[in-house]
Amino acid sequence: MRVSPQDAQVLNVRNGDTVRVRTRRASLQAQVEVTAIMQPGHISLPNGQGLDCRDATGRIVRMGVPPNELTDRARRDFLVGTPWHKYVPPQLERIQPEQAA
Repeated sequence: MRVSPQDAQVLNVRNGDTVRVRTRRASLQAQVEVTAIMQPGHISLPNGQGLDCRDATGRIVRMGVPPNELTDRARRDFLVGTPWHKYVPPQLERIQPEQAA
């Protein structure tokens, strides 16, 4: 999850830290990337993540966070019904390393 340096300071997080992302629909954990390309008050989760893949040992692991699991079908375009993926109000909470899954 990309966050601005200003928001990272408020949340007390650094690159690689884990945060809990809560929306009306779900709660997931994401790894933080602090970057100046993000404006304060905005976050970004790369699309196309949250896929199950096999690692070098053959074990299935989830790669990244699936943004679609955070969207709420109640927040959608009134005409065509497409969920709003670019406006999903979240709450972010820093997770201590021993609590990260």
